[in-house]
Amino acid sequence: MSPEIKDIKVMVGKKIPKEEAKTLDKSKMGVGVVHPPAEQEVEGQHLIVDPFLCPWCFAVVYVSDDTTAYHWYMCPSCGHYFRY
Repeated sequence: MSPEIKDIKVMVGKKIPKEEAKTLDKSKMGVGVVHPPAEQEVEGQHLIVDPFLCPWCFAVVYVSDDTTAYHWYMCPSCGHYFRY
């Protein structure tokens, strides 16, 4: 059986240079995941995530859309930093 193929729309993150990343508040950093979270059975408990394309390695990364908590993200594939 062949895998299911889906088209998804992704946003492209903006690179954060390593020098700038050293000065950013780590408590406002989110870490992306390579797989979207599983659907929750209870309404209101599902984490809303947006698919992003890492501008460094071009991996598809799922990140929380909570911009009040997270202002920048780390790619789980390459370890570089990006923002919305």
